[in-house]
Amino acid sequence: MSGDLVARSRVEMMRSNLEQIRDIGSTLGASGTSSGTTAFATEVVNRCKELKRDLASAQSVANISTEVDDIIDRVQQRIKDLRGLALDAQAQEADLRPSRTDVPGDRQDLHDGLVLRAGELLKELDPETIWRNASEEGPPLREAVIDLFAEFVDVVRGAALRDTSLTVGDQLIGDLFRIADHLPRLWGRVNYYDWTSIAIPARVERDRSSGAMVLRIGYPEWTVWAVPLVQHQYGQVFLQRHRESPRGRNSVLSPSIAAHCDAAAAIVTGPAFACPALLLRLDPSDVRAIDGAPTPTARRSAAIIAALRSCGPDASCSSIIDLLAREWVSSVEASGGDPEAFDASLEYFSAGEGVAQIHETRNLIRRSTGADQPMWAKRWPTVVDWAFTGLRSGSREIIDNDTDLAAGPRPVGLGMVLNAAWVARLGEPGDPGEPPITPEADPTEWPKIEALAMHCLIDMLGETTAGGTGPANVGGVK
Repeated sequence: MSGDLVARSRVEMMRSNLEQIRDIGSTLGASGTSSGTTAFATEVVNRCKELKRDLASAQSVANISTEVDDIIDRVQQRIKDLRGLALDAQAQEADLRPSRTDVPGDRQDLHDGLVLRAGELLKELDPETIWRNASEEGPPLREAVIDLFAEFVDVVRGAALRDTSLTVGDQLIGDLFRIADHLPRLWGRVNYYDWTSIAIPARVERDRSSGAMVLRIGYPEWTVWAVPLVQHQYGQVFLQRHRESPRGRNSVLSPSIAAHCDAAAAIVTGPAFACPALLLRLDPSDVRAIDGAPTPTARRSAAIIAALRSCGPDASCSSIIDLLAREWVSSVEASGGDPEAFDASLEYFSAGEGVAQIHETRNLIRRSTGADQPMWAKRWPTVVDWAFTGLRSGSREIIDNDTDLAAGPRPVGLGMVLNAAWVARLGEPGDPGEPPITPEADPTEWPKIEALAMHCLIDMLGETTAGGTGPANVGGVK
């Protein structure tokens, strides 16, 4: 029939690519946790052994000429040199391995999101279904296939970029993303779900949960200051898993509502998430009302402030939250946004229908972490000490001595350091209308605070529970 050639041609192209993605599990699994450098060096060493054995056998042949014997000797010397270089490469790779990305083929996220999904699409794909549109059962099939292709490329490219020696400032990209890998562990466990994905560098962060549950950190936010933004994306994963659990079937929370993900991320991570979200990410000029309804940005910014306040932090933390709220409203007004839209949204989450959403989020995170109060709120005075006695003063001794926060399956120390870094940068504000207790750090001091925080974070990663990046063996909500 007319158009069949187009459909068949595209189906064959898509099928071929889906088969490649489906096979990624066995390909990665065969290489284990070794990088391409290790695999290549190992292959060279093995081939050298084979060549030496073959040449030794050739030399044993009777009546071999002196000229051929000399050639064999020279080849053997070259093989010896080559084997030495390969062994050196293996040793160098071993030194670098702690900072490299572990992307084994048995990662649940890649297996479920890429390999199994590719297999499912292969079963559905044929010339009759390729043009299926959104009004029929399921999403447009061709769009689902193309989306999976993009996911696959992003994973491969992102993992490769993480493994380079490139730096942002004085920081290795790989180190920064190792920190991001572990931040979802602060959430605990939901619906028996263990987080075993990776965070990858990307041009922009994804505004919805990805097929392979891979977290993206958009450029130029590859800094200690902005890395907590990855928690918004994990919030999508977390709420989706909650919706799939028996407890979450009637939940008012949705992973597709950005404000819900932001509120959850703020509760788990504290001002360390709120600061980059409000100061670096969200657009204050987009805070307005359209046909009487607040824009998503108005709702998101209000949900963050309301979620922080719901955690019952002490007075010194409340002053930081109030500072963020005041500065955000000022920026909304200065950029041409509508402060009243923010106020209406804040009222919605603080005293209106949105209160139930914040309350459910708090209860869900209580069950997943087993803690009545987030660690950042419970130990806010420690955060302040780490900020000023530690990071602001250029000393890490007070942080290093607090070892109980570094170890364990939920590395709460990571969140504490990230909060301390922002407090050290912003200063400790006093009550509204009064001078700050500690003024904002000079911008020239920010790189020093960031560098010291980075060193503390990387050292803490060495003290966290061994294993994958997910919160394995952590009790939590079903």
